Amino acid sequence: MILDELSYATVKEIEPKIVEVIAHKGVEITKEDMDLMEKGFLEKYGERYCELVNRINEYSHTHASMEIATNLKNCAAVAILVHSKNSKAIADLHTVYSDNVQVFMDRDEALVWQRAELKESI
Repeated sequence: MILDELSYATVKEIEPKIVEVIAHKGVEITKEDMDLMEKGFLEKYGERYCELVNRINEYSHTHASMEIATNLKNCAAVAILVHSKNSKAIADLHTVYSDNVQVFMDRDEALVWQRAELKESI
């Protein structure tokens, strides 16, 4: 189920309290974009949720947006799913901003980690 088609990303719930975000190819995500996404997550999920960022497309963040992306209010965990070594190197930068961010090359491993993080945060 797609929650929203934003100008810069597709957001869909993949299971209760886990939302997948796929940024559109070539976009630069701004602080305002992340503020809007965070507001939507808080309205939809309230207390706790996880975000699975699927880096299937190449895109960039401003410094301010990256700070928000890795520290979303009420987000138990951010898993970044990468599909290449180059994408992993870029995604690893997110882990500098927060300790609730991990990078994965396997979708199932990412989801197992997020489910465990949701249980711990209750």
